[in-house]
Amino acid sequence: MARTRLDDDDDEVSDLLAPALARVTRLHDIARSLSDGTTSDAAAARAVRDVADTQPTRRPR
Repeated sequence: MARTRLDDDDDEVSDLLAPALARVTRLHDIARSLSDGTTSDAAAARAVRDVADTQPTRRPR
């Protein structure tokens, strides 16, 4: 049922989720670089803060 609903609104859902997907992908890349040792802890922390700064703020409900 959920898949059918997503198929109906696939373009709209994709547009809504694209920014979040980009942030998660970037966080994954940062984590991989950190685990591979190709980036320092400080550089990874800065990169994560930069990603967090792109997160839209949500007001309490």
